[in-house]
Amino acid sequence: MIYRLIYGDGMDDRDIHLRVKVISKNGVKVPDSNVHLLVEPESKHMRIADIKIEGNRVNRGYGSIMMEGLMKLVHEMQIRFITGWISAVDWDHIDRLEHFYRKHGFDCQLDHENKYGTITWVNEQLGATREELERLIARDGHINA
Repeated sequence: MIYRLIYGDGMDDRDIHLRVKVISKNGVKVPDSNVHLLVEPESKHMRIADIKIEGNRVNRGYGSIMMEGLMKLVHEMQIRFITGWISAVDWDHIDRLEHFYRKHGFDCQLDHENKYGTITWVNEQLGATREELERLIARDGHINA
């Protein structure tokens, strides 16, 4: 089950938390896998701040389940771009991360020497372009502004 945390603080469409709750015949599994998203409504830009999948859930489809939920939000909110970054703490599984993001239509730019990467996705169904995303990044100063 995918669910979204709602706080009612006026920031629910800017600071978004999606969770995956796993319920089995043995009860509810904890902790929930989750994704934290930051949205700039004016530019229709969503940033993936964090995706957290732990323990025996790694590499078992939970990330793809969360990406399905994320893409439903993208459609509902008419998001034009998604960006994010990959930090050095994730570098021990960079091959798996790169495969995951590319599988879901993202471009990945990886700097193996400095253990840093960026991900971008452009909603071409809405007519968004890479050039438009590049202008947005140039205006804000970096990919996660």
